[in-house]
Amino acid sequence: MGSRPTTTITEAEPQPFRQPFSDVILQKLTEFTKTNLTESRKGFQQMWSRWIVDNACLIDRERTRLRNNGFEGDVLDKMYKSARNYLRKKVREELSHERDRANVDAGKKRKNRISTDKNILSLMHSHAKSINCAESRHWKPSDKFKHFMQMHGVQVREEIARCHNHCGESKYECMFRIKSGYKTIARRNVVASS
Repeated sequence: MGSRPTTTITEAEPQPFRQPFSDVILQKLTEFTKTNLTESRKGFQQMWSRWIVDNACLIDRERTRLRNNGFEGDVLDKMYKSARNYLRKKVREELSHERDRANVDAGKKRKNRISTDKNILSLMHSHAKSINCAESRHWKPSDKFKHFMQMHGVQVREEIARCHNHCGESKYECMFRIKSGYKTIARRNVVASS
């Protein structure tokens, strides 16, 4: 009986389909893209030619690294297309998101507000319920508020002063808040009683 020679099957390391750039090159390309984001195609190409000269050493190292990893294409072409297309789009999206976040943050600067005093709210509710009698049922909300002010003007002025002193809002803004609150309560009572 003869012995068979044993053969070891070695599988070649699968080469990655994509060859990503090193972090250093990717950072440099991103900086270049941010700097030249608004350039026309020709302007971008001119700046690209300068960038290649200024970063020749880095590009040579990246070319060697990619070749060692099995990349067979044109490294400069790959870098240009990444900067011109992919990174440019990515940078624009990031800038857009930053602007959106800045707008949201600017919108979050809310005024310091206090809630309307519970006593005033209960006066509003009781007045709105009592005003829904037959005679005043068809009054406009503004007329109902005028009637409320005639009945409870002293308490409302005290609430306006409290709001003004605590929040720093103008007396007009405080009055507007109370008036809006009353009209909302009055409308809800009309709907509830119908």
